[in-house]
Amino acid sequence: MLDNLGLGRTGIGLGAINNRAGASLALGRFDQAQADLQRVADTLRELYGDSLNLASAQSNLAMTYVRQKDFARAIPLLEEGLQMAIDHSGETGRTAMVSRTALATAYARTGQLDRALALAETAVRTGREQFGDDSLFAGLGLRARAQVHISLGDRERAIADIDAARTIFTNLGDGGRVELASLTDLDAQIR
Repeated sequence: MLDNLGLGRTGIGLGAINNRAGASLALGRFDQAQADLQRVADTLRELYGDSLNLASAQSNLAMTYVRQKDFARAIPLLEEGLQMAIDHSGETGRTAMVSRTALATAYARTGQLDRALALAETAVRTGREQFGDDSLFAGLGLRARAQVHISLGDRERAIADIDAARTIFTNLGDGGRVELASLTDLDAQIR
C-alpha cells in the first residue's frame, strides 16, 4: 500500500515499514522482520549513502540476527553500523553506544574475546562518563561485559556485572523492563 501511495521510499513510509518489522519481531516472525529491515536499510543506503539513519537501520537488522544467534550475519552489519555511527555522531552517540554493546556481545558469543572485552570495557566506561553510572547505556555496557566474562569463564565478574545491570534496569522502571528480560539468558548461562 505504501508503494501504491508513493510513500515506500519516504521517511514516513520507511518509518512505517520499520514499525511493521518491530511488530513482526514481537510476534516471532523473524523472516518478515528481516525482510522489512533489509528493505529499509537498502533504501536508506540508496537514497542517502552512509548515514546515521542507515547505521541505526543496520543495527536493527543485525539485532534480529543476534536474537536468532546468527552472529555470522550480525557481525558485519554491526561493524559497519558502528563505524558509520561514530563517523556521524561520535563515539558517544546513542546509535554508536547500542551498536558497540551489541557487537561486543556478538564477538563474545563467537569466541573473539579480546575484541569483545575491549568493546565492552569502552561501552561501560563511556556509558558511565557520558550518561551517568545509573544510565541505560551504563547498564547495556555492563550486560555486554557480563557476556564477555561468561565466555571467558569468569563467573564472579559475570555475576557482578549482571547484578549491577539488573539494578540499573530495575531503577529505570518501564524504560528498563525490556533490558531486564534480556538478563534472563545471561543468568541461565552462569548460575
